[in-house]
Amino acid sequence: MKVLSKEQHLQQKTIRDFFLLVIIVGAFAVVGACTCNANQSEEDAMAGLMGAPKDVSHSENSAELDNIGQFAVEQYNSKEGKNLSFKKIVSAKTQVVAGTMYHLVIEAHGDDAVKNYEAKVWHKPWENHKSLEHFKPHGGSASQ
Repeated sequence: MKVLSKEQHLQQKTIRDFFLLVIIVGAFAVVGACTCNANQSEEDAMAGLMGAPKDVSHSENSAELDNIGQFAVEQYNSKEGKNLSFKKIVSAKTQVVAGTMYHLVIEAHGDDAVKNYEAKVWHKPWENHKSLEHFKPHGGSASQ
């Protein structure tokens, strides 16, 4: 059996304590990340993560969302030579990126039909930047 000096013993204790602390912190991180209820949907679980899209209720920022939706339709019309008219926001999610990415389902009127469209608008107000990133027909049908 090897006899350790006081300095070697202290060094081993320090290393052991450090690794024990790393294991404990890691365990708390895993437990914190696993606080999802088993009955939650994957989307609900993701909504708790930073940077994940989060649902916006219809009452939250409705004027702001309407402005973003109107902007999306106007930009689409300008780029594609279409003549859609913004009617309302059907659903909305926001995602914190370098600014806010709005994930919208928009009801719009065009060609004598009301249709839903998916749109993504990136907004960075401190740079006075707003851009339409995505706009296409939505799989669901709109009310007439």
